This record gives sequence, structure tokens and C-alpha cells, in this order.
Amino acid sequence: MIRLHLPQDLATQYGLGNPLELAPASTLVGLLAELSRTHPGLASRLLLSDGSIRPHLNVFVTDAAAPMQGRADTSLGSDDEIWVIRAVSGG
Repeated sequence: MIRLHLPQDLATQYGLGNPLELAPASTLVGLLAELSRTHPGLASRLLLSDGSIRPHLNVFVTDAAAPMQGRADTSLGSDDEIWVIRAVSGG
């Protein structure tokens, strides 16, 4: 199973546990598309219409040294853990 950690307000808004345990998918966009089928609107909160990750989000996949910014085509393993974290900026 893949474990997906969402920002808590999104999990709460959609009535989801956090983290979610999801069936494996070959790519991040495939995983989010399947999640969108069961929770309409959630994928649009995470992805742009072209399928890329929204610029205000950082997505980390198990053991990645850097966030998958804009890389929704990232390959996933069957036991990966994914964290969706809002970008922090300011001065």
C-alpha cells in the first residue's frame, strides 16, 4: 500500500484519514487521479489542468532528496510514502 500524507485541512475537508492508505499506482498522477474518482475535486486542489503539481505545493516521495515540484509523472513503488506539503515563503 502507498501512504499519502495530505495537509490536514484538505484531509478534514474531504473527510479523509491522514495518512491515506491507497492501492499502488505506477505514477503520482495516476494515484491522484484514482483518488479524485473517489473524492471529486481533491485532485484539482493538488494538480493543475495540465496534470502538473500546483506550484504552491511540494511533494516528497519516499527517500527523495528533493521535492517533486511539477513532476506528477514521478514513478511510484508499491510501498512508497508521499507527503504533500504547502510551500512556505515570506520575508
